[in-house]
Amino acid sequence: METHQELRLEPSQEGPKLAGADLAKYAAVNDYLGYLRDRNYSPATTRAYGYDLLAFCRWLQDRGLLPEATDTKTLVKYLKFCRETSLPGRPGPNVVTLNGHRADGYAPSTVNRRMAAISGLFAFLSMRDPSIVNPVPRGQASRWISSAQRSGLLGHLATPA
Repeated sequence: METHQELRLEPSQEGPKLAGADLAKYAAVNDYLGYLRDRNYSPATTRAYGYDLLAFCRWLQDRGLLPEATDTKTLVKYLKFCRETSLPGRPGPNVVTLNGHRADGYAPSTVNRRMAAISGLFAFLSMRDPSIVNPVPRGQASRWISSAQRSGLLGHLATPA
């Protein structure tokens, strides 16, 4: 049973906020949206991040997961979901763009913005509470080293191919 339709983004005087059932589970999202407004993010960016985080919260809700239990594996599953989702009203999966990608899903820029919103949320949460581990890898942990590159003691001197 999908209950995610009860969770929604509503405009308010302070800016967009999540509202609806199970709001207590996702209160951190509203705190983060408030933080974005405090940092003078554009109202359009705050609204877009709000809808991106709403989609993420609905996806978590459909799977019975909580934001606090999110790890890197969960984010990879969400990324796969975003890339494979077919949108209603778009041409079928047999329609391919000139660069070889299906034309019935989210644009890569939409998926990247969703991941940026989620990354910012978890960076905000770990800033508020240092004991929270950010599931989005940053810095050296996010870089892949291929088998052709050097590793070991001098691996940091390897230049990308």
